[in-house]
Amino acid sequence: ISWIILGTIYAFSGNLWLVAAAHGSMDYPLLPRITQQPIFGLIFMGLLILGAWLDRKYFTSKSSAQP
Repeated sequence: ISWIILGTIYAFSGNLWLVAAAHGSMDYPLLPRITQQPIFGLIFMGLLILGAWLDRKYFTSKSSAQP
């Protein structure tokens, strides 16, 4: 599942640094151990995917935009 999430972030953002940051923050198994609610980890990854999509849609500079 992590490859699907990371691949989606890269597909939406095209930003490998964002994918590296997401991979580094994939301690979401730690959060369910603390809270006993694994949905929080999925919500967190969903927010990262949403952020990647918004970054590509609204904050891409014209110099780095692909034709």
